[in-house]
Amino acid sequence: MTGRMGRLCVAIARTTISNTEIACCATSSSSLVSKSGYCSNEQRRCASSVGNGASFYDERFRRYGNKPLYTFTIGDLVKFEQKHKNDRKLLLLRSGAFLREALPVRLARRILDIYSLPYICGTNPHIQAILNTYIDLFDMFTSFPPITTIEEEKEFVTILKDNLDRARPLLPRLAKASNELAPHMDKNRLSEFVTLMIKSRIGRRVLAEQHIELHRQYFNPRDSNVDDIGAVTMNLDAIAIAKEVFARVQDICRSSYGIAPQLKVVTSTDVKLPYLKSHLEYMFLELFKNATRATIEHFIAQGSEGDLPPVKLEAFPIRTRTTFCISDNGGGIPSEIENSVMEYSFTTVGSAKSAKKSDSNVIGHALSSNPMAGEGFGLPMTKTYAQYFGGDLTFENIHHHGVQFFLRLKHLDRTEYLKNVEEQEGRDESRFHNQPNAE
Repeated sequence: MTGRMGRLCVAIARTTISNTEIACCATSSSSLVSKSGYCSNEQRRCASSVGNGASFYDERFRRYGNKPLYTFTIGDLVKFEQKHKNDRKLLLLRSGAFLREALPVRLARRILDIYSLPYICGTNPHIQAILNTYIDLFDMFTSFPPITTIEEEKEFVTILKDNLDRARPLLPRLAKASNELAPHMDKNRLSEFVTLMIKSRIGRRVLAEQHIELHRQYFNPRDSNVDDIGAVTMNLDAIAIAKEVFARVQDICRSSYGIAPQLKVVTSTDVKLPYLKSHLEYMFLELFKNATRATIEHFIAQGSEGDLPPVKLEAFPIRTRTTFCISDNGGGIPSEIENSVMEYSFTTVGSAKSAKKSDSNVIGHALSSNPMAGEGFGLPMTKTYAQYFGGDLTFENIHHHGVQFFLRLKHLDRTEYLKNVEEQEGRDESRFHNQPNAE
């Protein structure tokens, strides 16, 4: 059967791909044809890389990739939950049905992006691992039946959790791949490819985590925070999060260097905003890692004595935006690399000014469980995270002194949101009392 399927792949290919592609697929071992009847990933990779994009057996990816891609904001996540707050069961069913359709579209687009890479880049083992996982996840979602009952929704949540677990190791692979692809791709095209891959990852994870949290809150309401709407914390204490993250960074600084700077918080008001806690933690983590490492290495290189200068955090909240300014006294960014620090795959780890070069590598890779430390993904990924919901990350470099990073986050106006909720509850109550007797 597999041999016949391999010949069938070649026969169909004659109408759609070049002789070079046909030879490539024909010379592949018949054992590479998958049990599902599709040509194997190796055959797909071979044919599509030589030709122009995805080839004959990838029509399903094209079909899904051409479907509309629905973008969303934090406000959309909240509004969707509020729209169905009186029927939580319907909320889960509609959310699951949406994800069952939306996630394959996002995966298909990234699969097609990988197929569009130059052949030498597409055969990179890290890219191949990402491609194979994406195809498996795509098949997993597209083969799942329509979600019409809570039991089916429970099964779907299991699929979502498996999706998150399987995709987690792919980020370090993408980082390694971007370093290895750099000599073979135009810098701008590589940056665009990596940015799209990461934005898509953020979107898929947010959608999946939002549904998983809605599911948990439905089945375990007593264990849920009343301020949480899925993965969105409506009253997130940003300063408390910053202090918790900085304490983690300090612990590893001390274990690696024996010293750690303090955090000086400068703000005259509480900073509470509706946002995703995991996103804010990640962005603070990357910015604090950079600030502490620069501070320590500059302090050591200068032969300074006494206490380390602190890392300073300032916060400037307004109704729908909050700006965080993180400043260090780490000597600033050398002018020759100033324009590169926001590029994927650029890293100063291992080439630091400190005489203790090995310490730089240790701290660069050890700070937190984040696998991207030292791979050049920290700052550009933080920027991408901020931009995903309409924010940004910029910096001001003061040569021979330090750097100020400005993390700007866009979020809901919590006061306006609470007002709308109260008004909606009033309308719902009025509608309830004005309904005719059902009997």
